[in-house]
Amino acid sequence: MNNPANRRPSFSTLLLLLGLTLIPGCLLAESPPLDEPPYVAEFAEGWIDWRDGIIYGVAEVPLKSQGGSKLKALRVAQAIARGNIIKIAGRIRLDASDRIESLGDGRVVQVLRALIKDEQVESRLQDAADGQVYRVVQKASIRGVEGLTRLILPELDNLGWLERRIDYRPGEREVPHEENEESHWLVLDARGLQGRTINPALFPEIRDRSGRRIYHYSMLDAQILVERGMMRYVQSDKPLSEVSGRGADDAELAWLWGLLGIGTAEAAEPDVRRRGSRGRVILTKVEETGGLAKTNLVISDRDADKLMEGGGDVLKNARVVVLMPGSVAAIEGVAPSALEVAVLK
Repeated sequence: MNNPANRRPSFSTLLLLLGLTLIPGCLLAESPPLDEPPYVAEFAEGWIDWRDGIIYGVAEVPLKSQGGSKLKALRVAQAIARGNIIKIAGRIRLDASDRIESLGDGRVVQVLRALIKDEQVESRLQDAADGQVYRVVQKASIRGVEGLTRLILPELDNLGWLERRIDYRPGEREVPHEENEESHWLVLDARGLQGRTINPALFPEIRDRSGRRIYHYSMLDAQILVERGMMRYVQSDKPLSEVSGRGADDAELAWLWGLLGIGTAEAAEPDVRRRGSRGRVILTKVEETGGLAKTNLVISDRDADKLMEGGGDVLKNARVVVLMPGSVAAIEGVAPSALEVAVLK
């Protein structure tokens, strides 16, 4: 289909997506605390932004295949892009064992096909080797009231997949656990695993070396699980000191991150530090991957004890970010460079 190298969004898309980040959302739709691009998994049909929880479907339809009609080519491209979102959604891992497409003989995917809401973020004519094509990019959210997670939970419950029933009621807007601008974030550094890769999932786990479960979807309030999601995945090859801070080259974006982010700290131990008055971060090393599909994160017993003692609300509120290598090959494809995915911030 489309060569991944040619998928870089246009400048108009950059402006549109950047503008979307400035639209006020619900209290739980909060950006992660690092000035790093999202971890992106690419597919032939599009990509997933695992920081902001968005699936992008891409389609290109030659005008000549539609008798030269721009309108017909646009409509066909829109339908294909939406279908590609569903294809990608089916490949998302639920946990270390299952993907969405593997459950209920495809019934869960059929629910998504019928109910998931998508919107167009790019639509343009472009030249190709054999004539003009209509390129369309559609997106759908993983999180939120109309997102994928909420749509599949009833089906997972019907299939007996869930460890406990998750009763989400979108009218309840109160945050289950008190938060403010200085609330903690847990940042899990998964970049030192020597070739082993953490694979993103909807319902990953954190365990310690002894096998104790530290973090699991069954521990979360339904509102938190649906609207925030369990983890945000970002990518970087920078030293931790650079990742945690903001360099001189980022000065022009300081105003934006002041609106969207919180402060970060530098610490090798899972210790709580402060920078200014904009928030707190607990930095913890990931020591191993866990589960058949390598979606789970294993930390030391000592770090787990400290986290349980001093960071309980971090986990209850799903304020968790996973720091991934900046150039890592996922099973689905290869994550693009930071320059290519910067528009997805």
